[in-house]
Amino acid sequence: MEDTNTINSMFNIANEPIEKQAAQLADFIVKEESQIETIDSALKQRKENLDECKTQLAKLLIQAGLESIKLEGGLTPKAKIVRKYFKQAGVTDEMLFEWLSKNDLGGIIRPTVYFNTLQSALKDFELQGNVLPSELFNTLDTPTITMFGKSKYLQKTNAETSAA
Repeated sequence: MEDTNTINSMFNIANEPIEKQAAQLADFIVKEESQIETIDSALKQRKENLDECKTQLAKLLIQAGLESIKLEGGLTPKAKIVRKYFKQAGVTDEMLFEWLSKNDLGGIIRPTVYFNTLQSALKDFELQGNVLPSELFNTLDTPTITMFGKSKYLQKTNAETSAA
């Protein structure tokens, strides 16, 4: 990442015509946007790969009948299921709001119901023993991992890398 002073000095050239300054700035902007798009794309791919690895590790633990496992390096992955709720195709906000109101969840109704608010309210609704109507909601259960011991593990591996 370039130093802000370097960027400022690069474009504050005295006695340069406006066209040249504009061309320099435009060139920088186009190249910078292109690099950011490349970085964003790579970041998105890395996040998708990371999520897939977390799912694989969670499934591995679940299939072995384990909730968590203490590993030699100090990491302790713990499997969990994260549930997300989605309206069924064709369900209007009016239908959703009517159902929420009938089930004492109308307090979250605003001109729009925010995704995280809906997630939390429906999770609590189910935890109270209630069942969500399948004609209104799709559910998606995704195995994932909460990793404990990361700080110590990274300190240890960084120290080992530095010593090598």
